[in-house]
Amino acid sequence: MIKHRIIPTLLSSNCKSAIKTIIKQNEELLKQFDVKGTVKKIRGKNDKILLYYYRLIENTDLKDEIIKENNEEYINDKVLSQVMLSPNSTFNNIKEIKPLEGKKGVTFSQILKNSNSKDLVTKNFKDNKYAMDDEIYQKVATWSNILAHRCENEIKSIAGSINFDTLNIEDEKGKQRQLRKMKYEFSKDIFKAHKDYKSSIDYACDLKEILKNIDDYNDNLYAEDDINVKKMLSLIKKYYPDQLVDKEFLKKYTYCLDLEDTCIDFFEMKNIATKELLLYQDRIKEKNKSQGEDIYEDQNIISFIVPDTIKTKDKKPTCRVVSLNKSEYDKYIKYNNNYDFSNNYIQMYSKKYNIDEQQAAEYLTDSQTGYRISLREKKALMAKCAISSYHMPLDYIENFVEERDLKNINKTYPPIIENLAYTGIPLYDITPSPKKDDFLSKVLKDQENSCLENKNKYKDYVDPEEKFNKDCCISNRFEKILNERSK
Repeated sequence: MIKHRIIPTLLSSNCKSAIKTIIKQNEELLKQFDVKGTVKKIRGKNDKILLYYYRLIENTDLKDEIIKENNEEYINDKVLSQVMLSPNSTFNNIKEIKPLEGKKGVTFSQILKNSNSKDLVTKNFKDNKYAMDDEIYQKVATWSNILAHRCENEIKSIAGSINFDTLNIEDEKGKQRQLRKMKYEFSKDIFKAHKDYKSSIDYACDLKEILKNIDDYNDNLYAEDDINVKKMLSLIKKYYPDQLVDKEFLKKYTYCLDLEDTCIDFFEMKNIATKELLLYQDRIKEKNKSQGEDIYEDQNIISFIVPDTIKTKDKKPTCRVVSLNKSEYDKYIKYNNNYDFSNNYIQMYSKKYNIDEQQAAEYLTDSQTGYRISLREKKALMAKCAISSYHMPLDYIENFVEERDLKNINKTYPPIIENLAYTGIPLYDITPSPKKDDFLSKVLKDQENSCLENKNKYKDYVDPEEKFNKDCCISNRFEKILNERSK
C-alpha cells in the first residue's frame, strides 16, 4: 500500500486550523493552571492532541523515517540491536474501521486502537494510556518538536533547489559563494519574511490561492493583476531585490512560507507543553515541601535547563530543556561524572570560548572528573532514562519563570546531563518490556556502580548533590583550565 508524505497532511487547511485551535486552547488552560481542576482538563486535552498527532503520522513517510533512524542507531551494535530494533510499520487501512454508533466517522482513538503495527512509533502512542501527567507533557513537547523539525527540514531541502539570481556579481567564484550563502540562509530569511507576512497588510495574502493558481498566472508575473501575486512579489523583493521571479521561484517561495507558518505553530505547541511541564513540576515540589515530603514525590519526570550558544532565527539566545525519568535519573545519572562528547557538544564550547574545536575537545577532556563511557553505554543511558532534549528561546523560559513565580527550576546538574543534552535523541520508550529493561540494566551496571561510589563519597556533606554538581561542574573546570593555559 502507498505510504503518504507527511508534509501535504501538515499543510492541509484542516491540520493548520486544528493546530492553531489547539494552541489557543492550551494557552488559555496554561493561564488557568493553578485553578482547581485545570490539570485534569489539560491532561484530557493533551491526550487528544497525541491521538491527533498519531492520526497525522499513521501510514506516512515520517513514521517510516523515525523507525529507520532508530534502527540505524542500533543496527551495528551487536548487543543493543538485540532489544532496541523496531519492526517496520504495518499499513493500517483506516477505511476498514467502522464508525462507532452515533458517530459520522472514525475517532482518533479508534485509529490507534485498531492499528496492528508493532513498530516503536505506534507503541509510543499506545503507551500514553499508562503515562502520568508529566510524562504526557514531555510527549506532547517531543512530538510537536519532531513535526516542527520535519517542516524545517523540508524548507532546507527546497532551498537547495531554488534558482537564486546574483545579477550584481560577475566573478564566477564569487557568484557560487554567494549562491551557497543564499541557500544556507534561506531558512532564516523565510522566518523573517513570515513575520512580515503575518504582521503587515502590505504582504498579507492567500498562499493557498497562489499555489492553486500558479499555472494560470501570466508568464510575466510582474504584469499579473492578482493581488496575492503582487503582495508576494513585494515580499520577495524585500529580501531578494535582484531576483527575477518566475513561476517556479514563486511556487517554491510561497510553499516554504506556508511551511514556515506550520513549523512555527508546532514549535509554539512544543513551548506550551514544556511550560506546562515546568509549571507542573514546580507546583508538585512546592506542595510536597509544604507537607514535609520528598519534593519529587508523585513526579515521574525531572527536568534541567542547560545553557546553549545556538541562537534562534531572530538571533535570540536559547537553552536546552532536558527531561528524563526520575527513578532512572536517581540510579544512573544523579552522581554520574563520566562522559562522552558529541560533535555538537565540542562545537558549543568552541563557539562559546572562541577557540578551535581541537582545543575545546582537549580542554573538555581535562575538565572531566570521571572516565569516558563507551558509545554503547551512552546509547543505553539515553534509552533507559527516556531522555528528551530540545531548544527553547531563553527569554521564553526566563519570562515564564518570573511571570508564574517558579521557584524550583533545576539549573545545576550532574556533568553527564550537559553531555547528553547535546546528543541526538532517538524516540524513547516509557514502558519498556521486562526483557528490554533488564537488558539495558545489565549494560549499565558499571554506570550504576559508579553512581553508588560517588554517592558514598559525598554522603557526609550537608547537601551532597549540590556539592557533587559543584565539584564536577564542567564549565567551571573548563574555564579554569582555559585561563591557566592562556597566560
